[in-house]
Amino acid sequence: MTEPLWGRGNFALRTMDLSRLHILALTHQRLPLEAVGRFHVEEGQLQATGDRLKAAGLVHECFFITTCNRAELVFMAAADGVRAEDLLQQWKPQLDATTHDLALRAAVLHSGAEAVRHLIGVASSLESLVIGEREILAQVREHYERCRLVGLTGDGLRLLMKQVVATAKRDLQPGEMLDGEGGYTVWGKLLPAEVSRTLGGLPLGLAHEIKLIRPVRQGQSLCWADVAIDTSTRAYQLRREMESHFAAPLARAA
Repeated sequence: MTEPLWGRGNFALRTMDLSRLHILALTHQRLPLEAVGRFHVEEGQLQATGDRLKAAGLVHECFFITTCNRAELVFMAAADGVRAEDLLQQWKPQLDATTHDLALRAAVLHSGAEAVRHLIGVASSLESLVIGEREILAQVREHYERCRLVGLTGDGLRLLMKQVVATAKRDLQPGEMLDGEGGYTVWGKLLPAEVSRTLGGLPLGLAHEIKLIRPVRQGQSLCWADVAIDTSTRAYQLRREMESHFAAPLARAA
């Protein structure tokens, strides 16, 4: 049987093994907002906090999501057997034992495919105090970017954050070259995994310097069939393996 691209021999790709993906969530749903706020990480403390979690052998890469109603640690585990108690202790070691105990009882650890679904729910504001708030997706991306800039994230979380489908900014014609995120041709639309897979959605992270082969109207989500893409690249193959990996759990859930 062919080994997945995130298997042995390439650590950067191996980090996409979903068994290593986790989100430790402290939210308004289970913890008083004042206590949630005590786990917020100021921008100047991001690197030190992440480095502490890495030095303890708990995470390989990570980023924090902190808003008015949540404090979450998104991470690829450095080893098996992740414990919320250990993560909380390294996250905020200066807090008193009572606060740590309260947080431990309220913490929810999402793992694997469930962690991906949780992150989509957060970014789509389905987990917010106000359902439908528009700022949360931008906040998630901003928090990720801050941690990326101080070296806390790697290939695994970068690929995770690219789970958005490219959507046309204007009418596009065959022969045009897509210019990716921040360009003039496409923007990103967050979709649930099952919708994206059924659609055959083109990931925004791969919509760069590839040629369009079919006309696409403004606002239409692009599909694999709309572009001429090099299927021999690792990025393409890894994305396809991720889609296959998610297909079975989603089918069972349906």
